[in-house]
Amino acid sequence: MTAHRTVADVAAAALPLLGRSLHAAHAAILWLDRVIERRNQRLALAELTDEQLDDIGLTRRDVERECRPFWKR
Repeated sequence: MTAHRTVADVAAAALPLLGRSLHAAHAAILWLDRVIERRNQRLALAELTDEQLDDIGLTRRDVERECRPFWKR
């Protein structure tokens, strides 16, 4: 007797894989969102004047170090 798989059987078997794929895609989107947010914060920090930086306890050197790409640190 040959077992025939129905579309429903195939779909049911694919659900765990789909769930993992959606989870991975969601995690990637969250990571990208954090990267973009940190970049925006660094750009805003770089636009502050020296007086504003002094108010929050930072120096221009601190900002330059923070805004430098990680591979150049």
